[in-house]
Amino acid sequence: MSELSLHGACNAQLSSRAWLSNTVRSFAAIHRVSCVLTYSQTLVVNGRCSMPITADPDPDPESLLEEEVPVRIDVFTRTTAAESCLEHTLSALEDATLDQHAMELAWLLKIGPCGPQDTLSDGHSLQCLIEEVVTHFGCNLGAVVIPECSVRATYRTKSMEAADSAQALERLCVPLLHAVRRAGEPVVINQFDRACRSSHILAVPVIGGSQTTVGLLIVFRAREAQPFSRSTALLAQHVSRRITGLVGREFVATTGLPTRMTLERQVSVRKSAAKSGREEGSILCLNIDRLHIVNETRGFEAGDRLIAGIAKLLQGPLLPAGGLSAHLSGGEFALVLPHTHRDGAISIAEGLQRAAAALAVAQGTDSEPVSVSCGIAAFHDAGDFQEGLACAQLACRTAQERGRGRAEVFQRTDTSMIGRFADGLNLRRLREALRQEGQLILFAQKIVSVNGQGGPFGYEILLRSADSQQDNVAPADLLAAAARNQMCAQLDWWVLEHAISEATRYRAELIARRAWLSINVAGPSLTDTGFVDRVHRLICSSELPPELITFEIIESAAVSIDKASGCIAKMCALGYRFALDDFGIGNNSLKTLTSLPVHLVKIDGSFVRDILINPQSEATVRAIVSLGRDLRISTVAEYAENAAIIERLRELGVDYVQGYGVERPRSFREALRCLDATSV
Repeated sequence: MSELSLHGACNAQLSSRAWLSNTVRSFAAIHRVSCVLTYSQTLVVNGRCSMPITADPDPDPESLLEEEVPVRIDVFTRTTAAESCLEHTLSALEDATLDQHAMELAWLLKIGPCGPQDTLSDGHSLQCLIEEVVTHFGCNLGAVVIPECSVRATYRTKSMEAADSAQALERLCVPLLHAVRRAGEPVVINQFDRACRSSHILAVPVIGGSQTTVGLLIVFRAREAQPFSRSTALLAQHVSRRITGLVGREFVATTGLPTRMTLERQVSVRKSAAKSGREEGSILCLNIDRLHIVNETRGFEAGDRLIAGIAKLLQGPLLPAGGLSAHLSGGEFALVLPHTHRDGAISIAEGLQRAAAALAVAQGTDSEPVSVSCGIAAFHDAGDFQEGLACAQLACRTAQERGRGRAEVFQRTDTSMIGRFADGLNLRRLREALRQEGQLILFAQKIVSVNGQGGPFGYEILLRSADSQQDNVAPADLLAAAARNQMCAQLDWWVLEHAISEATRYRAELIARRAWLSINVAGPSLTDTGFVDRVHRLICSSELPPELITFEIIESAAVSIDKASGCIAKMCALGYRFALDDFGIGNNSLKTLTSLPVHLVKIDGSFVRDILINPQSEATVRAIVSLGRDLRISTVAEYAENAAIIERLRELGVDYVQGYGVERPRSFREALRCLDATSV
């Protein structure tokens, strides 16, 4: 019978069942100790459930840690017969006391996974792990090298020069990898090496899914420090198992650099661990110039080689101590430079550009010069990281537009950068507005017959934002952001859904008054193969007659969507109507009018607002009216600002008018409630 006697204890916070069980079991076996963990109301001895305090006779080990709970760790010696007791005790105490074993186990559990799904969170990235190892083992340099997926995560203390660390890793990684593959276990070198300032070296194999050595965990201690012990080697062996799980999640396989999410976690952990408050650093965004040309002319393999070459530069001595790098996408990379101000960041960018210029994209005997554009932005707190990265990316795009192969610093006084930055903010506002009710509001402006009351009339549905409705103007910034970021179709559908939802409540009044709704749609909506079916299902569910729904397409969009003619014809066959908006200002007005089955032509307001004083505008309106009559297409004059303009439009034969002379835009709900309002 074994007898347990308490020698050491500590506390930890755990929530991963598998990591807890495997780590405690292997730790107890390697160190020949017994580990008893107490949490909730269950005891776990050496990784297995034992002696439940609850009445459950057979508790399931996999159900013990559904939520994060405090855990107490007790480490005991194993005592059996006198001789084996002495042997086991001496073996267990060879390198460390039991108190140290308890602290080591607690540290292993601390760097373990944080959840049942082994999801990554703050403090559990590979970069953070190597920093933890270097600090815990009292080293001045550490690295994880996985050659087959180009992964190299390094961390050095300030006592180790960048050139020295790069030289040591370059010289020793390959032979040490061969050594651990042959040995199948950690390799410890505790002898003086004249070529390397760190005389104590510990190399541990990283085992892959096929149970073969795929990489290496290597740490260096200064020659004046204590040699590596057996206990440290065994502890590092536990760490290598954690590395195996992290590599596949955190790194881009083609370059070996961390992903953006990994970089963000690293920054967050660094900032939370820093003792000082707001300390300025820099973010550098780097983009390979003309990468698409390399792919098109030299092939994607050449492009991949170029990307890998740039990635290697970001892992070498050009990266300052404490610097972090990541591969964002394609040819875009990011560097986080702590304690580095503008001039220092510019110097680093210039060094990277010189190094990149030395690379060549070769195919046979041909080669092309390589250049990279850099953008730099300052940031202080981890919460500023996303904004800082966005600013650095904007500065990088500015550098490319201003000639490529240069570095630009983000400045809030630079109008071009501010414009791009504002566009990004507007895009974010637009996405939030589409998700949250109350951010976007529907207005309506009446369209009436020039011949007075009694005839059919309509409402053009207009979009307003919550902060622009007071001025009664369209949210031009949001509309521009939608157009530049391919979100017009999403915005169109939002307007359509909300307009039909409001109109359904007044279906009887709309039908009785023959009042139609005129809704703007962009070219991308009409080229969407599912647009017709979605719209028709929506209208049918509202029980509104299709003939009361008119879709307005701007002429410039109509010119660019020849493929939409089939969609428009199909919708016309279902009873819907179409209007050509802003007619007269496009390049192919006549061709557009004759090629699309439209029912209304809306004369652009630039010809209407000065019709009383500009003979050319009057002649243009007269010509459009005549053309409309010949094609049996009704005409609508926009910007009818007063009674005099409306009277002149009547004399010219315009069918409908719209503008402040008829009615100012107002809330669509209010317009629906006032359907009995008189016409002009």
